[in-house]
Amino acid sequence: MATTPDSQAEDRARNGALLLSAPVIAQPALVVASMLWARQESILLHPDNAAVNPPTVSRAIADPAIGDIFADLMLPAFVLLLFALWRIGAALYRPRHSRPMKALWTAFLLCEATAACGMVVLSQYTAFYSDDLHLLGSYMLFFGHGFGIALWGIFISFDRRSGEWDIPRPYSAHLQARLALAIAAASIVTACSISIGICSKAGTITCGASFSRCSSSP
Repeated sequence: MATTPDSQAEDRARNGALLLSAPVIAQPALVVASMLWARQESILLHPDNAAVNPPTVSRAIADPAIGDIFADLMLPAFVLLLFALWRIGAALYRPRHSRPMKALWTAFLLCEATAACGMVVLSQYTAFYSDDLHLLGSYMLFFGHGFGIALWGIFISFDRRSGEWDIPRPYSAHLQARLALAIAAASIVTACSISIGICSKAGTITCGASFSRCSSSP
């Protein structure tokens, strides 16, 4: 079947869109795979400790044999996340948006950029090197995503009621606002749970100290 110039143009546009969307899909896939690997590797390297207290990702990467590799994996994940934010931000921005909408758009991107930097901080400074910096990076990641995704949901909820789009919107008007708020709530609850867990430990035992103690025990 012969192809027409129109069909060829459609194929090129489709292939270009798939190419541009690939990093958006690859970034969370890389991060999730790295987290699962870190936990599994920690269980294999420290089976006795894992049997008593299954490792979180933070405790798993406190071992430099795991954490150094994890930190290297988070660097390309950081680049992919910045690319995804650029694509999402460009797709949502419209010059005709009102000032409050532009402020929401800016705040969303700033929060997500904070989360991206937090991912680098917590992976480069594991509890083995600095508990304080690792904790700072964790808060930057969780609260950055929590507030950023919430602002994205609010942006969409207002934007879908406006008549400022003369082309199809780059999101599901009814689904994504609800999903954004649900994910934001889960992220903030997770961050608060970490804070409560840390504060409730008697003597405020840090992750790094805990790992060192477990590693040195017979």
